[in-house]
Amino acid sequence: MTLSHSGKTVEPHDDNDESDDADEGKGLAVERFGFLREDRHHIQELIAGVRRALKRKSVTPQQICGLGKLLHGLQRLPLPTPGINISVTIGSRTGENLFYQSVELSESSFELSSGGAEYTPGVGSDSHTSFSFLVEVGGFRDNCMFTEIEDWISGFIKSLCDEDQALKVDDEDEGLALDWHEEAVEDDWDQLDSEH
Repeated sequence: MTLSHSGKTVEPHDDNDESDDADEGKGLAVERFGFLREDRHHIQELIAGVRRALKRKSVTPQQICGLGKLLHGLQRLPLPTPGINISVTIGSRTGENLFYQSVELSESSFELSSGGAEYTPGVGSDSHTSFSFLVEVGGFRDNCMFTEIEDWISGFIKSLCDEDQALKVDDEDEGLALDWHEEAVEDDWDQLDSEH
């Protein structure tokens, strides 16, 4: 039996029946980044560092927006955040030489990296990567030691909060609004594997 309301046809709903959406959601595996449980400490340190960087006197409104998106995405880990594609880079230059550290977070990957470019007269610039830690949705995680990641994050946060370091925030989907109401489930980190 159908009921007509304001010219629209409405199918009757039986409160005892579960919705089709609920049935479809059963048995589906939740996609997570390939972090280890131990990585939670690193992400919490990074979150604290981004919060401190918001206090930089030179930070612009646009950078605050980008840092806010990064903060939201980091707080949702190990779950991916739909619509996020952002990188935060700290850079310094000594003469012709450049050094950078960068955090990148997208729907499918999380990467910490550092490197630079060294200039040699008569030859030109030679760029290099000195550190990289990549984690992807679906299980991939670079085999980096805990202390390496910890040292990198510590250095990055120090630079991130240093007014003398150039700050660059690239939001690839700047016009795309995130669902700010999407929150991580408290025990999501507990569902991950531990390092043996």
